[in-house]
Amino acid sequence: MVRLIPFFLLIASTNVYADFDLRLLKSLVDSGQNEKAYDYALKEITDFEGTPKFDYYYAIAAIDSGHANEGVFALERVLLLDPDNYAARLELARGYFILEEYARARQEFETVLTASPPKDVTSSVNLYLDAITIKEGRYKTTQTAFVEFGFGSDSNVNSGPTIDSFDIGIFSVVLDADSQEQDDTFAELKLGYNVSSPILPGTLYFLSLNADLHNNDDNSQYNTQAYTLDTGLKFHQGKNVITLNAFAQQVQLNHDDYRTLTGLNSSWLNNLSQKSSLQLYLQLSNQDYNQQSTSDASTVLLGGSYSQKFSVNYAPVLIAGLYLAQDDPKSNTDAARESTERDYFGVNLGAMFGLSDKLSAQLSLRYQDTKYGMLSWFTGKTRRDDHFTQTLNFIWRLDRHWALSAKASVIKNSSNVELFEYDRTVLSTNLRYKLQ
Repeated sequence: MVRLIPFFLLIASTNVYADFDLRLLKSLVDSGQNEKAYDYALKEITDFEGTPKFDYYYAIAAIDSGHANEGVFALERVLLLDPDNYAARLELARGYFILEEYARARQEFETVLTASPPKDVTSSVNLYLDAITIKEGRYKTTQTAFVEFGFGSDSNVNSGPTIDSFDIGIFSVVLDADSQEQDDTFAELKLGYNVSSPILPGTLYFLSLNADLHNNDDNSQYNTQAYTLDTGLKFHQGKNVITLNAFAQQVQLNHDDYRTLTGLNSSWLNNLSQKSSLQLYLQLSNQDYNQQSTSDASTVLLGGSYSQKFSVNYAPVLIAGLYLAQDDPKSNTDAARESTERDYFGVNLGAMFGLSDKLSAQLSLRYQDTKYGMLSWFTGKTRRDDHFTQTLNFIWRLDRHWALSAKASVIKNSSNVELFEYDRTVLSTNLRYKLQ
């Protein structure tokens, strides 16, 4: 994270002490030349150590040039003489954060917030506090929870075709209105709870519970309720993080059981550098449908992704991923092979941009190619689909707890079987409150 901008006037006047030019030290720090500033200050530290104005800029230069311990000691001297110097306290909190003294960093950051600093400083402090919560999860039990409300519009709630009829040989099949695409508006409620606790050095146990309730205004038969449990272990070993977890999800359609999903997941994350990472994952799962046994299947999915951060305007993060999967029906029937047996692969591309301290944008593109396992007697074809999803999401971080998002998703499913072709556009606005 970049150095926070001081928001209280530290130096009432700028003086030249003997042969030492404090204005030059300040200029070097302000222009980001921290190595030069640190070397310059070291030459005079014997004479000026203990002088608050000198200690402040010397401390910033030390922290930002890899000498955080020295910077922290200098700032502690400043605060000993001037406890109400919130600019120094802000930099001290940052120093503690770099030294991984997260409890002390949190205390100093929260003390700064009591002084009602400007909004940009508050926003930056909140980012540090969120980062501390994540870091602390490796050393002590942490808990977070959220509640989210949203509303929006969906051009095709049932993913139905736009056509009203299609031909099979010499016959024409007419679709009733309920089988065609249905547009609607909706409201949704999401709830989540997460807990993480260390059980051995470098080993964490985690548990998450989530509920996603989606209600359409007119087409209540397509209302969905999804309840998800995810639990497992994370192993931190240097730059590597290995995750082993089990998950279960119950999906209801208008409050009637529709599908049960259970599975095991394993992943390996390697932080190649501070700006790049590589992840590989393997997932085994089972899908069981309450009244559609031909759709019951077991799935094997293998994938990977690469992410890269860039130190340019808007601090973009680019993500690219690839996955391969196979669904095997549990029922050994032709109907199951026609509709459920399939091989598919997908490509994910994503980007995140920090447009301002409070506003960020996320763009994602996904393509999936799916080939089914058997010729259908009904259509006379072996079904093959191309599925495209484009999503743009803007997130406004109102404060540490509240966030407002506006999202648009455009979906297009192309198929060699006309009955399964559809377009869908979903627009939504959500407000989330996060407790941590």
